[in-house]
Amino acid sequence: SSSSSFFCSFSLCKMERLREILKSGERASVEVVEIAALHRKDILSANESEKWTLLELVFKSCLDVPRAFPLKEECLALIVKRFPDSNRARILEAMDLEASGLYQEASNIYHEILSADETNAAAHKGYVSVAISDSDIPLAIARLKNYLGIFPSDAEAWQQLTDLYISLQEYEKAGFCLEELIMTSPHNHVYYTTYAEVMYSVGDQKSIKLARKYFALACKLNPTSARALHGLHLTATRTCKKDASEDSDELELADIRDGSREALMKLYAAKGAPDHIISLLATLK
Repeated sequence: SSSSSFFCSFSLCKMERLREILKSGERASVEVVEIAALHRKDILSANESEKWTLLELVFKSCLDVPRAFPLKEECLALIVKRFPDSNRARILEAMDLEASGLYQEASNIYHEILSADETNAAAHKGYVSVAISDSDIPLAIARLKNYLGIFPSDAEAWQQLTDLYISLQEYEKAGFCLEELIMTSPHNHVYYTTYAEVMYSVGDQKSIKLARKYFALACKLNPTSARALHGLHLTATRTCKKDASEDSDELELADIRDGSREALMKLYAAKGAPDHIISLLATLK
């Protein structure tokens, strides 16, 4: 009948959406849980290889949705039953323990896995995650540094280590991490901007000059970055004397200060900012 054909088509559409989320790595936990709750039979009747990856996706999504506890438990039980000796299944068990606040128990699982295979990237990341969840940032840093010793090209891990150092106000160490990121992605203006902000936070005159240099590089890579332009103006203002003399360096700093202010005004105007915002920018010195 037409109604059964409609529901069949609707179900296929929702299953295709799950596949799309799985492939893209998109975090859409609530949507995944809602689809899974309505199309449980379709997931369980998928082909053998797809079924388990979909159940894993649903399980991880359930961790973000407290009301999905029964669905989470069902997915985990099915996976563990099918793959009782799999490290992948054990990592899911550790994630479940972490979500329940059982940090030491979760850490024990990761430790056992890594003792047998130190190249298990997923276990390393889980080991770091547990320490962060337990608010033990120094331990998370130590575990992340160990991971980067094995996987030094993982940009996401370097970014996470940067963030952890910044949270402890260890700006020089954060700067080292950002130097690694800049080397791996020399055309990423965000890394230059973040490095400049970290150097500015160090606070001494040498670091502020270095910050100005990196804000300028970020602006060169992306001339429409308001964040980089604000930073360039701020650092030029901090390092420029109020009354620029005939000294060529002072005049250049004044040009940078004034030029970045003008660029900001044009950028905000082009974005349709209200007149009072443009007028406020004009008062920047």
